[in-house]
Amino acid sequence: ALVAVIDSVLPGWKLTPANFPAAAWLWLTNLPGLIKDELPTLTPRRLLEQCSRIARGVALRLAGDQPDAASMMALDRFEPEALPAVEAHFRASNAYKPKLFKTPVAVYRARVRPFRQVCSDKAMGWAAVSLGKAETHAIPGNHFSLIREPQVQTLAKLLAASLRRRTG
Repeated sequence: ALVAVIDSVLPGWKLTPANFPAAAWLWLTNLPGLIKDELPTLTPRRLLEQCSRIARGVALRLAGDQPDAASMMALDRFEPEALPAVEAHFRASNAYKPKLFKTPVAVYRARVRPFRQVCSDKAMGWAAVSLGKAETHAIPGNHFSLIREPQVQTLAKLLAASLRRRTG
């Protein structure tokens, strides 16, 4: 009855010179929340590394390439045994070729977005592959806090309401 997407940009969505201004503006408007979320871990070294990753990721995307995990995020946030899964996720995402589907899509996105996750499209690209209605929901917090208390309660309520609308 519904394709539910939790804070994921449609694989293959590209940052282009045409959508870059809107994406940059979206990121700037979310910057206060990003700083609040990142402030506890934001050392000068981490800030420099993050700026370097942002520049590398933007350059790769503007060139039409899909960045790998190491160029997009601080891998030290993950346990060493999780790194193969993170890399596999990026490889699978980069290889995925979306096809049109008839089902409506509901996109639940975190309000706070690091630049690597900025997508100027509110439906994060998913409306382009759905022939059904697209609905979007912005949830306080970031990609990681979205599935933790207290934000996970908001996500659960929104998802339940979307499913109720589709099933009866």
